[in-house]
Amino acid sequence: MHPAAYDPLDPVVRQDPYPYYARLRREAPVYQVPGGGLWAISRHEDVLAVLRSPERFSSAAMADAVRRPVDLAPEGDRAGAPGVGAAAIIGSDPPAHTRLRSIVSRVFTPRRIAALEPRVRDIARQLLARFIPRGECDLVAEYTVPLPVAVIAELLGIDPERQTDFKRWSDAAMRAVFDSPEPAEAEAIGQSLGEMNSYYDEVIAARRSRPSDDLIGTLLRAESVDGALTADEVKIFTFTLLVAGNVTTTHLIANAVLALLEHPAELEKVQRTPALIQSMVEEALRYDSPVQFLLRTATADIELAGVTIPRGAVVAPLVASANRDERTFPHADRFEVTRNPRDQLAFGHGIHICLGAALARLEARVAFEELLPRIRNPIRTTEDLNWTNVLTLRGPTALRLGFETTEERSACPSRATGILDNETLVRRFIESWSHLDAAELAAYFTEDGTYHNVPVAPVTGRANIEAMIRAVIAPWSETRWEIVTLLSAGNVVVAERIDRTRAGERSVELPIVGVFELEEGKIRAWRDYFDLGTYTQAMT
Repeated sequence: MHPAAYDPLDPVVRQDPYPYYARLRREAPVYQVPGGGLWAISRHEDVLAVLRSPERFSSAAMADAVRRPVDLAPEGDRAGAPGVGAAAIIGSDPPAHTRLRSIVSRVFTPRRIAALEPRVRDIARQLLARFIPRGECDLVAEYTVPLPVAVIAELLGIDPERQTDFKRWSDAAMRAVFDSPEPAEAEAIGQSLGEMNSYYDEVIAARRSRPSDDLIGTLLRAESVDGALTADEVKIFTFTLLVAGNVTTTHLIANAVLALLEHPAELEKVQRTPALIQSMVEEALRYDSPVQFLLRTATADIELAGVTIPRGAVVAPLVASANRDERTFPHADRFEVTRNPRDQLAFGHGIHICLGAALARLEARVAFEELLPRIRNPIRTTEDLNWTNVLTLRGPTALRLGFETTEERSACPSRATGILDNETLVRRFIESWSHLDAAELAAYFTEDGTYHNVPVAPVTGRANIEAMIRAVIAPWSETRWEIVTLLSAGNVVVAERIDRTRAGERSVELPIVGVFELEEGKIRAWRDYFDLGTYTQAMT
């Protein structure tokens, strides 16, 4: 296979792109696709370099590739399309992107997303109740599509009586952005989007007169140095969330199910040890990424991996190829649910890292926590798979399964009362440090909990713990904690881990052993044992 065989438009490539990615990484890591002018970047380090350099690789190509609602609005009624006067965050560059991101990120917080978990779980259970008794389903149509649609409706505060309309608008939005409908259908889609715009006008007016805590209400009153979002900016953000949030989560869950079916030993591990579900989701994001590549525009002649990319060229950082790069991920073509790949790039990197990543992870985790205990011996009941025709995405359009049913109701039955099992709680707490949110982390502790960085003096009380965490993370720009070993006995969990932290130009990789004492789903005491001298020397 010659690298010239890679063409993202080729149906054969789209059926299984990974052998083509491997050839590109070996022989042509920076490669111009013949005929189309697209420059494909396939190695992890080079993809990372592109995503980290918005000043050299503009998001203009992403904006050009995504059809906007206005493009399908009826002639003479372009003003009635959602967000006609606003830029989308997904295709903007600084300083416009900086302003939009600073406002949106203040309300699209991990705490807000975490608060959705009980409702996400309820929605998942309602959907499962419709098909589990049958012992067969189309998992895409009956689970992976309706779950994120319903969750986003909940997040946006859509009136329950408008849920049916919202589903129709969601379908129209997906067709508007990703497909090329015939003129008659395009007219119907434009009409649906006009209805959605009118509904948003009503919602925005209502939220301004009667403030609410849903996402739209919070966006409208968000404050930053550059002011709050305009009504059109709120509309285009919710439209982007509706489209990107739906399709990414749909493909993530479906691709993960396919990977588990193809690796029955890994499926058995997850069903036997539900605490591995979060790690399995991360591995699914790496192994078969729902977003295959992004698009950027070179702002100057740029040399990358010894090849000069000309100014104005459209560049495709192949995140799915980067996630299979053997230089970063040993045995990259294996699906290993215990891998927990912290360097995977499925949600992007840098200033454009996906705002909805936390939501997608939550939805996928809950989807599997509710699905896997209810089924045994799942199999695909159709041989062929049809993949989405959206160029940048990967996921099956249908996934027919047969399975035996079980009596068990949930992988985490204690969650019905809001209490996590101890190992899951500690894993979640450790993973949450990457958010750098002191309030979120302090919420894991009991009111009189203790936090002790040995040999530093301990602090007691949730408020004091929050202040301590805030002081610790203040200089940090990024931190990722990797669990090496996790052991538990009773209410005690011991976690051996590697903490990788960056503060400006300085960084440290620190081996740590943490001992956690748990009480009714909270951390009663946490003690970390590490070499303070190593940390101090590296970071000062």
